[in-house]
Amino acid sequence: MLQALFDGRSETEWYNKSDIDNFMDNFMKAVPGRKLDQRTYFMLRNLEKENFWEVFNGIDADAQTRDRARNIFSESELSKMLKICLNQALVFVKSNAHPGSLKGNSTVYRFASDPDSLTAQATSHISNFTRRLQNGRFWESLSDINGRGANGKNYSIAEDCLLNHFEELDASYLPKGLEIMARQDSAFASSNSFHTPTLLGLSSEAVPKYGDFFLQLDRSFRDHKALQVSQNDFRRRFFKPYVERVLKNDKDDLPRFAVYKALNVIGLLANEPCTNILDTNSGLLKKYDEIVNGD
Repeated sequence: MLQALFDGRSETEWYNKSDIDNFMDNFMKAVPGRKLDQRTYFMLRNLEKENFWEVFNGIDADAQTRDRARNIFSESELSKMLKICLNQALVFVKSNAHPGSLKGNSTVYRFASDPDSLTAQATSHISNFTRRLQNGRFWESLSDINGRGANGKNYSIAEDCLLNHFEELDASYLPKGLEIMARQDSAFASSNSFHTPTLLGLSSEAVPKYGDFFLQLDRSFRDHKALQVSQNDFRRRFFKPYVERVLKNDKDDLPRFAVYKALNVIGLLANEPCTNILDTNSGLLKKYDEIVNGD
């Protein structure tokens, strides 16, 4: 049975560079005199270089690719390759600005969501695995929604999570989400060391969902200790863009309840002993006063 023995917690006991080297040695020794075609050679090179997304594409892109992979690799070898790639994607993530390195959850989800894929078969034994990927890819998309390394896909991923998988989004994932955010900031520090998402590209259907999830995150903030960001900075980073999307509703596409929900939250936060998260010269507070007071 194809199975990648991965649980997201205990991988450090086995995963290091020598495991990849051992896999390579054993693969070549399994069939004496084995010769590699160019396609297989480059796929194994990508495994060595931790370009996991290329390996997934090389063995699991479609039915034809899977048939070819099964003709080259044994079930045990495929399981080991998938295990290595899962760890490269989700656990031992390289902090560089390569889009693939920063999109581990999104990449794995793309393959695991296909029930016929090798990835889905190899991870079927892992409890709540798809739920974990949903949360991870949401934070990956939110972390780079403006497209520093997104290739234009992050709005569509955020939309899909908010509209089609909202019940799987979990506020308790907040510490891991902030870790993903910090990794993105580190990777792009040379060009933008503090990335604040803009939500202007979110649809009118997705914006209220984002507001609902922000409230869940904000309420769960006090349940987590030693977070690397203050609650005020958190609100500035995640709530201010929501307010901007709602109050700068140039498209006039948001339902009235979404606007009033945002206004209610502004009112709640304004009564708390924290620095105002809205830039007073941005015009947003003036817009808020106009709507609330009917001016």
